[in-house]
Amino acid sequence: MSPRPDAQVRSLEWAEPIVVDGSSSLRAAAAALDGCQVGALLVTGGRRNIGIVSERDVVAALRDGADPDRLRVDRIASRPVVTTAPDERLIDVARRLITDHCRHVVIVDGDEVVGILSMRDLLAVLIEIVGDTTNGEGG
Repeated sequence: MSPRPDAQVRSLEWAEPIVVDGSSSLRAAAAALDGCQVGALLVTGGRRNIGIVSERDVVAALRDGADPDRLRVDRIASRPVVTTAPDERLIDVARRLITDHCRHVVIVDGDEVVGILSMRDLLAVLIEIVGDTTNGEGG
């Protein structure tokens, strides 16, 4: 069954976020991104989430001359993290990602982080929705 144009985040299957400790090195974060085949990691400090680090952040740090073995990921983590609730409409999440110039949104249910969606995940669903609405017109 295809999603509807007013579909909510909860209608999707999403990935559990991969978490890295803020004291981890840039090299360790890059290895986790590559090894887990994800574009972003949640960064924690103790028991709390303190940011998100993406492939784009890693590339920017390296461009600026960072030592990948010495730079801690909490130094480059993006803050605040863009979040969504499971009942938010997909189209609204996509708009916010564009407005906030980010590629990942963390799904939060109450106080619990339950998942992460990428712009690619949302684009795939929105293409499916648009394809379904245009395929039925004009025969």
